[in-house]
Amino acid sequence: MGDWIGLKPETSGIFDIYAGPLLFAIPSRREGFPNALAEALIHGLPSAGFAYVAGVANLIAASGGGWLAPGLDNEKSLAEKLDRAMTNAPKRERRSRLGVAGMATFALKKQFDHWAVLLDDVVTERKH
Repeated sequence: MGDWIGLKPETSGIFDIYAGPLLFAIPSRREGFPNALAEALIHGLPSAGFAYVAGVANLIAASGGGWLAPGLDNEKSLAEKLDRAMTNAPKRERRSRLGVAGMATFALKKQFDHWAVLLDDVVTERKH
């Protein structure tokens, strides 16, 4: 596949894999909460995907950590975004930092705190 793209075998050390690439592409047409994208953003990999794929668009837009290609299955638009990303190191570095910072909202402690408040509200409401 050349120097730009590689397929890795199955591994239990997935976090080490995120340290090498310059960019993460997620060409999915449907996603709920794309865990691989979340992990990539958390590990500083700027990412690109389709704007009309809800889970992908939500994470990339909310974090600022990447590029959204117009449409849902327009390979050419995604290829253009990937080309722009690969040829602009300063923007990749900036979006890398934004992605890491933007994904902080998904940190375990924050999520557990949100759940604790929600459950406390439910229990309090049931008592009344």
